[in-house]
Amino acid sequence: MISKKYMMDCVYNQLAIDYNCSPVDFLKDGFIFTEAKKNEGRRPFPWVTPRLEMVTMGNGVVVNASCDILPYVRKQLEGKTRYEALIIFPI
Repeated sequence: MISKKYMMDCVYNQLAIDYNCSPVDFLKDGFIFTEAKKNEGRRPFPWVTPRLEMVTMGNGVVVNASCDILPYVRKQLEGKTRYEALIIFPI
């Protein structure tokens, strides 16, 4: 049987590859901004640009964006909560 810790470690590691960050970034508070890259081992989802993806695992938010829009996104989210981010960039 797989332990919950092992399963979550696998999830954090895969998301870190997908979103060009560190696995511990998903446990931090606030926003973690990363540049979108096609890292080896990323899941084969369609690659569209410009790209903006935000993911949270219950703490902060990893914001992954194309380099051309990353400064704009960072400015828009400055001083905001993760809940306000969903209002600024609705799904």
